[in-house]
Amino acid sequence: MNTISAQAVQRQNQDYTLLMNMLHVSVSKHLIDEHFTCVWANEHYYKLIGYPKAEYEALFHNHADEYYRNNP
Repeated sequence: MNTISAQAVQRQNQDYTLLMNMLHVSVSKHLIDEHFTCVWANEHYYKLIGYPKAEYEALFHNHADEYYRNNP
């Protein structure tokens, strides 16, 4: 049975983040739940939506539906 170590997963996540940042694209991962909750996003995502990560989390609790409620 093949198992991936936590370190290998962390390295893959770091590589993925580096690649997305180098491409200068907005990338985010969301749960398919009632709020379309953001579980991860790169820095370009936050630039695109116009909020620093901490402020977005405080205002919208990572809920995309709350962010888009008043944003066409």
